[in-house]
Amino acid sequence: MKTKKAYKLAQVVVKTVIDDWNQYALRNGGAPDDDFASEISKIISRLPRIKIETDARNAISEVMSEAFEPEQFTPDKWTDVGRHLVAC
Repeated sequence: MKTKKAYKLAQVVVKTVIDDWNQYALRNGGAPDDDFASEISKIISRLPRIKIETDARNAISEVMSEAFEPEQFTPDKWTDVGRHLVAC
């Protein structure tokens, strides 16, 4: 991100998309607000290379696969989330 303001905006957008996804329903179970902070930061670092839905879903899949269970985070499972991120 070129500016701190741009980074903060990206942080809000990506966090909203990931929170909306919330596969594990962690937030509803009392998990901290910053539970996916590390993953959100990694996704933000990939935003300049995201041009279309496929780029977004692949980036999210890669980040989540590195952090959690790769077999649960294949790109095809992130199509809707990628679409949501690109739409924002």
